[in-house]
Amino acid sequence: MSRNIKKLSFLVIALSSIALSGCGTSGGGSGPVSQPIAQPSNVGSSSQPASNSAKTTTSKTTSKTAVTNKTKKSNTATTSSVTTTTSLALSSVAVSETGTGSSFVPVSSTISSILLPTGWQMQTMSLGSGGTSIKLTNPTDSAQMISEVIMPSDRNLQSFYNAQSTGTVHWIVPNQILSYTQSNPNNPYQDRGIEANLSSGGSVRVDVYLPSSEQSSATQILNSFIGSSAN
Repeated sequence: MSRNIKKLSFLVIALSSIALSGCGTSGGGSGPVSQPIAQPSNVGSSSQPASNSAKTTTSKTTSKTAVTNKTKKSNTATTSSVTTTTSLALSSVAVSETGTGSSFVPVSSTISSILLPTGWQMQTMSLGSGGTSIKLTNPTDSAQMISEVIMPSDRNLQSFYNAQSTGTVHWIVPNQILSYTQSNPNNPYQDRGIEANLSSGGSVRVDVYLPSSEQSSATQILNSFIGSSAN
């Protein structure tokens, strides 16, 4: 009897073991279930550096564009400043009214008026041998001037011509009127002038000192003294 009870007990244990083993492999049981591999926590933030890089690139591009625009604006302003020039105001003045008691003397007696800058100041002084010096100066820049030396005797124009460098002097009327361009150590502006022997006797020398931007004005003034081109 006891042997049968033992056999029955073994059978129950065996059946219980089989039942428990079957529950572990059943699809509907509560055994272990495979889970998908979780993404690393930093995968989602991997796009952040790319975003920062894009922002940095955009910032650099914007900065470069701003610098380029600033440079263009500066160049435009510089160009505008370089091309701005002034023009000397000239007035036609009757020869007999150019100065009190003295007047500029044109080359030809048929010339009744000459061109002179407006608002300049006149100075006259007597020279030895009966000569006269007349000077008209810019009150804001004394280096800008027109001077004329009037002498009762003729000048040796050929000697003056021979002493000048080629290309800086030429005859307007051979042996009577010549024009020249030269530097003067006592004046920062170039000296453009004429020398002439007058048909009525005596001679004149006219020198015009103006900035390089006013050379066309210097030419007009000299032309008004001789009644023709001084170029």
